[in-house]
Amino acid sequence: MNLVLPLATHIRIDDVAWFDGRDRRYFGRPSSTGMPRFHHPLDVRVVNEIGKALNTHIHCNLVIGEWDIKNRLRGVPHMTWDEAGWDAKGTLDKKLAEACFAELESSEFIDYGLHGLMHGYYVDGKQKTEAHHYPFAREYERGEAASPALPIEEFELLVDLFFKIMDDWGFKKPVTAFGSPNGSYGMPSDDFNIAMARVIYKRGIRSWKYGWPKVDRIDTCGGVACMTSVEMAPWNAYDIDPALHAFTFADPSVRRCPDICTHWPNFLRYNPENNLERVEAWKDYFLRITSPFGMMLARDVTEAASQTFYSKYASVETVDGGYRIGLDAVDTVDSELVGKEFYVSLKGGEKPVRCEGGSISLHEKRADHTVYRIARSEGAASVRLFI
Repeated sequence: MNLVLPLATHIRIDDVAWFDGRDRRYFGRPSSTGMPRFHHPLDVRVVNEIGKALNTHIHCNLVIGEWDIKNRLRGVPHMTWDEAGWDAKGTLDKKLAEACFAELESSEFIDYGLHGLMHGYYVDGKQKTEAHHYPFAREYERGEAASPALPIEEFELLVDLFFKIMDDWGFKKPVTAFGSPNGSYGMPSDDFNIAMARVIYKRGIRSWKYGWPKVDRIDTCGGVACMTSVEMAPWNAYDIDPALHAFTFADPSVRRCPDICTHWPNFLRYNPENNLERVEAWKDYFLRITSPFGMMLARDVTEAASQTFYSKYASVETVDGGYRIGLDAVDTVDSELVGKEFYVSLKGGEKPVRCEGGSISLHEKRADHTVYRIARSEGAASVRLFI
């Protein structure tokens, strides 16, 4: 068939907002970003510039514990390696933090996500695991690994502290997405995940990314869209030359997902002054890897979720003179992110001459296909394209 509803993918960057990038696991502390230096305001700016070049908002999962200027984490179990003596206020480089804050808040193409406080779960002064939201890993249970979730009260406290620290600084941009450190365990239908989804839903978060290996593209959990992910590169790889990096959805071994999982160092140079040199190369890279027929780059996480729901649930059939796209199943999805616009891709030289049930406009041309945007008419249960 020459018509498909492409799967929209967007760019997610984990571990943004650490100051000390060094991997300190060898003495019980976090791996941070794995960048062997302290971070710099230019590390934020390059992310915004890549988004600007692509005209897409990049979702940055924030780790905010080092920003704790009121020492809110002092005395809170399992949040830090120094429960009694925690003193981020006394150790923070305020000038550096203020410069990074200015870059984050002024960035037009960076959206915020909730990742964690100090990323890990700490016991007796040492990090037990970096999977903070699922810290109770057991070797085997009925032949499968098991990682029960935090008690929901502790998870809710973690989320509250995250937002209080952001409020202490005066962050204004909303937190729109959530990503569990080191992945998500279980299925969106599991009770413990539904309980977590209800906590973040109350905070205005409508998408949950990282993991979900058994989910087909996207699912829902308590009204939150659970989006599958694929890793672009090792978490601590820095100084990547995008012109040489081969990751692409054209490779059938690469799972097509609505979320390209990256990590902050992937876009950084050892000398931060050189960060901006590869902005255009990163633009070319992301356009290249989302160019296969059946893929597209979304403008933000909301569009990625909406279009992925359409690509999963809409039906497409060939009819006389063109195609009919059925939308009944899309309209049953339990997510506020499903919008009234969606995209179709046409190849083989076919062009739409008329659209019933909506209006159609050109979105972008690719080497072997063209992507069109369709705005549904009010109440339309299907759209018909005449070719």
